[in-house]
Amino acid sequence: SAEARSIKAWLSLWQFTKQKESRSMNTKVVTPKVVDVPEQKLPEELSGSVGIILVDAEHGPFHGRVAVLTLVEGGPAELDGRIHPGDLISRVDGRDVRDWGLESIRLLVHGRVNTVCMLEFERPGGITYSVTLRRTSRKAVEKHEHDLEQQLRAAQSELVTESILHDVAEIRANIEEQDLARLRHDLSAARMEKEKLQISHRKEVAELKAKQADVAEELRRIEHELHLTRKELADERSLRTEAERELQQSRQQLQQSRWHPGSALHGVQI
Repeated sequence: SAEARSIKAWLSLWQFTKQKESRSMNTKVVTPKVVDVPEQKLPEELSGSVGIILVDAEHGPFHGRVAVLTLVEGGPAELDGRIHPGDLISRVDGRDVRDWGLESIRLLVHGRVNTVCMLEFERPGGITYSVTLRRTSRKAVEKHEHDLEQQLRAAQSELVTESILHDVAEIRANIEEQDLARLRHDLSAARMEKEKLQISHRKEVAELKAKQADVAEELRRIEHELHLTRKELADERSLRTEAERELQQSRQQLQQSRWHPGSALHGVQI
């Protein structure tokens, strides 16, 4: 927008002023001169520029020199990328313009659309460089700015889409992590429950084995007592049988002694 360009221009001018102040104060002051440069009368659609806004260095050691204030967005100079605000213009198409005025340089730089212009600049620190730029119309610059704006919007849309996809991926990752954590927690709880059941089972098995051992011992004791009882019963039966046999013999002897013929006993009549 125009407001953004104005702000950028003021910032560039501030940067240029700071650069001037940092230069050596012993540099020779150049008084600009007016050079008669014929102005090309071209229709607007054929009049081209390189997209540089120049300014007179009104103060400091470079008073009278022409410097770069800012670059037109989307213009050839900005697209080239080597020109910086504060650089001093020294040559145009091989002509030394270090002592030229601003208007003379402007007329020399402007020309027909699609023609080339070679510019030489000086930068603090003794840096000198040259660029070759193709003149373009303002409409072309505006179209380029429009295309850049469309590209910027598309890029912003892609960034928003990527951001949304990234957020969705993070949400999915968080959900998966939460699910995984929940599953791990459930698995840990299940393992603990399994261990408790195993401990309880082992305890119950040990108690059952102890009861089984007690029952087995009790059965052995009962069997032993039963064996002794059976033996006692057998002994009693044997004794009873012997006693019955002796009793039977005694009865038989008694009968024989009472009723045997020729017995020595005689009855007495009274």
